[in-house]
Amino acid sequence: MPDDISTSPDPGANALVLVRYSGDLTTKGRLTRQYFSKRLARNIKDALRSLALRSRIERRHDRLHVQLESEADAQRAVPRIAQVFGVQSVAPVTERQWRTREDLVRHGVELFGDAVTGKRFAVRARRVGDRSRIPMSSAAHPRARRPAHLTAPALPQAGRAPAAEVDGGKRGC
Repeated sequence: MPDDISTSPDPGANALVLVRYSGDLTTKGRLTRQYFSKRLARNIKDALRSLALRSRIERRHDRLHVQLESEADAQRAVPRIAQVFGVQSVAPVTERQWRTREDLVRHGVELFGDAVTGKRFAVRARRVGDRSRIPMSSAAHPRARRPAHLTAPALPQAGRAPAAEVDGGKRGC
């Protein structure tokens, strides 16, 4: 159902905000949910116009993606969007390019290193999208690997690469 409501951003848009619907909206039937999600998108668009922000809103099944022109616009938009009736939560999105698990660990350390230093934590993923193509058990997938168990390392000293425990052994990032 990707649908969008636009008053610009896309070509140079470099800020994205993720908006989750309130719980009761996600339980509605398809047509009712579609009606209310369109109304919610228009209400968010109006709230952003009141701040003179140009945006593009893309509707998804249970989320809205709001593209804005800059990170500064996103910082101004988040508190205003959070006040719109029907919004469960709002989160600015940080996009990172990655190819390997080590890239993900490196980005994780950059983004969350201070918050998790010296603490144990787990990363849990949810399945979304077409589930018929992906086996329920990860082990049944042809490219399955053992799950990564990560422990936040002490932050690296100057000149040393951070490390994280992946698959039971230490690997540099």
